Amino acid sequence: MELQWLSYVVEHMMNGRKSNVKLLADIRIPDGVSFQSIGSGKQIFTGTFDGGGHAIENLQVQTASDQGGLFYALKDSTIQNLRRTDVKIRTQTGFVGAVARYAISNNIFENIVVDGLIGASGTSYGLGGLVACVGHENDFGNTYFIRCINRARIDGSKSQHVGGLLGAANQSGDNIYFYSCANEGSIVADGATGYVLRYGYLQKDAILEVIGFTQLGTVNGQTGSICSAPGSDYFYLTQYADGTQYQASKDASGNWVAVEIGSPQASVAQISGTYYTSLEAAILDAQPGATIIILQDISLTAPVTINKTLILQGQNQKDGSKPTLCGHEGMISFSGTGNTLTRKNLELSATRTGQWYLLHSAGTLKIDHCDFTVNEAIPYAGTLILGTGTPADPSYQLHFTDNTVTVHTQLALSGVGSGSYLHGSTIQLLGEVYEGERRLGTTVLALSASQSGTVTVTENTFRNANLALSIAGASLSGKNLQYRENKFYNVPYAFAFSPKASKDNSFTLTQLLPFWRHHYCSPYPEP
Repeated sequence: MELQWLSYVVEHMMNGRKSNVKLLADIRIPDGVSFQSIGSGKQIFTGTFDGGGHAIENLQVQTASDQGGLFYALKDSTIQNLRRTDVKIRTQTGFVGAVARYAISNNIFENIVVDGLIGASGTSYGLGGLVACVGHENDFGNTYFIRCINRARIDGSKSQHVGGLLGAANQSGDNIYFYSCANEGSIVADGATGYVLRYGYLQKDAILEVIGFTQLGTVNGQTGSICSAPGSDYFYLTQYADGTQYQASKDASGNWVAVEIGSPQASVAQISGTYYTSLEAAILDAQPGATIIILQDISLTAPVTINKTLILQGQNQKDGSKPTLCGHEGMISFSGTGNTLTRKNLELSATRTGQWYLLHSAGTLKIDHCDFTVNEAIPYAGTLILGTGTPADPSYQLHFTDNTVTVHTQLALSGVGSGSYLHGSTIQLLGEVYEGERRLGTTVLALSASQSGTVTVTENTFRNANLALSIAGASLSGKNLQYRENKFYNVPYAFAFSPKASKDNSFTLTQLLPFWRHHYCSPYPEP
């Protein structure tokens, strides 16, 4: 079994070196198999264990004492993106937690959900949903619990130090932080208990901070406190603990802050339950492939650079509108061969003369159900999507679907690579203001595509442009251009190609004629 193999490796082969483990599928431990924790008091797991969003199911521990949890002990480790389902841990005494017995120092627990049963039939001085005990008096660092939820029943009817997430932190030198966590399980103990932790006499100057904690479970059948024994000689932040009033967010500097829910300063973005007061902080923190939800309008003070695969998706406002993203000189610069940036359900608005919207130099850029707008007061905006990539990059593509464009600009989309497509969009260029008069926009789409790939432009509507499509500088053959079912209003020239393309025989009259059978072309405004 995979976990038994990992336990053997940590115990006999690593000798304290870092391990990096990622689950690729759920693991279910067979019924009747009692699990031995990974590592021991001598061989401590250090490194990263990434569950990848998968579950370890049916982990069972039946022992007299001194065992309990997926790991025996952790130090300098990150345990993340893990579900512990159907946990069954029963001991007589000792320290018990579904994820770890001890978290000695400098550990991060992030995106972890635990459900099942965790119990001690005798006296335990450390019984917690995730971790039994945090910290050591000779180690000084930071321990984080981020977006962790306990749904398990914590049964310590004869135990003293019982907590929803953490049992004890006696004499810990670590600063301990709980951000956007929750307890949804019932807790039973001999005496007082805490939703977060029970016994917390940290060393002097150590910090215990709780921001945005949500409590839905019970303590001995009643309502309990966040921490029933916080101590007196260290800082304990309680004023932002209530998750119904505050949320833990990251600001532009990457620091965790408390933001009052519903306030004007509330977070502008979130990733899987972590909230951010700036888009820059969210992008910096996001793992490749993550979805960043844009919660409200954002005004950027400088362009944001993205060089990893991400999804930026707007959450509809109360009035049904899309969140608006605007900036000073530009908005977003995207690069990285092989990466994909997806933008959904957002409005991008230029508020300054000459401001560009998106700089695209490598990778695949996907724009879906977005609106491009401009402040009417400015004479003209910059290019919507300024492509600077080369046809030699096979991942350099633009996917532009079901968008609306209403902007003052000369050029809307440039540098579109092979494999790109524009579909179902309405593009209206309002042109520039010159000597008090509005001119037509010059070009909607300028290709920079190679012979090898196909560019598809179908079922779009083009308005108020001098030229809809230019393939100047492209070596694209007519058979590799799918240009169909488009409509043109007040567009004198729907199609233009360069002398280079003609010289290379890239287009012939027979290749061009079929295009016009599937278009509605009018040099005049729409009736």
